[in-house]
Formats: sequence, C-alpha cells, structure tokens
Amino acid sequence: MSTAPLDPGRKPERIRPGRKRIFLGGLGAVLSLVGFVVVPQVLAVLGVIAAGTGALQLDPLDPAGATFSAESTAIYAVTVPSAEADAVTCEITGADVDVTHTAAKGLEPGELDGVTYQEIYEIVPSSAQEISVACEGASAVALSTLDLSSSLAGSPLRWALPAVALAVSLALLAWGLVALRRSLRG
Repeated sequence: MSTAPLDPGRKPERIRPGRKRIFLGGLGAVLSLVGFVVVPQVLAVLGVIAAGTGALQLDPLDPAGATFSAESTAIYAVTVPSAEADAVTCEITGADVDVTHTAAKGLEPGELDGVTYQEIYEIVPSSAQEISVACEGASAVALSTLDLSSSLAGSPLRWALPAVALAVSLALLAWGLVALRRSLRG
C-alpha cells in the first residue's frame, strides 16, 4: 500500500474554531426539546412507583373508632383481615370525603402481623382534614395510604431539568457561532 506524498506547498486545512461547540450545542438543544416530553413521563412513572410502595404499608386503627389526618393529595383505603371482609361495615365521617365500598373487588394491599388484609373502603378527601373511622364486625382495622404528593410529575423538577439543559445547549451553540464568526474574519 502506497501513500501519496503530501503537497509541500499546501497548508493542512485548519479546523475552524467553534464547529464542535455548534454541533454539541445544536445536538443538546434537540435532545433538550425531546426531554421536555420524555422527562415528565419518566418522572410520573417514578412518582407512581414511589407512591405505590407507600400503599403497601398498613397502619393499624382501633376498630371501635379512630381518627386520622388526611391530605387532599392522598387516597386512603380502610382494610380488614380478609376472612372478615364480607361481614364488616364501617362508618366513615369527614368534612367532604368521597367514600367507595370496594370489598367486592378483593384488593389485598398487604399483610399486618402475618394476617392478609383486604380493602373494604376507599376514601378520597377533597381537602386536608380529620377523618373518623368506626367499624363493626372486624377484629382489626388498618389504613393504607396512596400519597400522590410524592409523584415527581407535578414538581417543577420535571421542567427544570430540560430547561437547564436547553439553556446550556443554546449558550454553547451561541459561543460556537461567535467563535466561528471571529475565525472567518481573519
């Protein structure tokens, strides 16, 4: 294999400054714009996973009557031992709550002291408040909480990450354009 000799009178072509910055800035800007769509979706999924893992925790309540502090950003489930689920009735009181009887669904959010619990009521408060629960026919009652406030989808973080990346990319692009323009002048 032979190589052609370099032309001694020809100077090697100089790479103009700024081209790499223009390329990286443009690529970063495009990826940042895609990030405005993708990042909120990813953070929403992560937030639901985080909220769902908290729903697996059961907090015991006194079956004769108990009160808990509810937030408007959470959904609560009243649970009882699975063997007792069909025979239990509860009185749930709060300022403005939406209560749904869910025993027929057979949802089992977890175990407490080795006993499997079944959801019998779902409580959705419209505002932060105290909610009272009193149940008849249950040897034990527990509360499961699905806290949606931990969802990162609603946080400013979902827009901040792509916005910072876009700002850095545009700055890099502008810096590259200025460097290229100066190199063309002389």
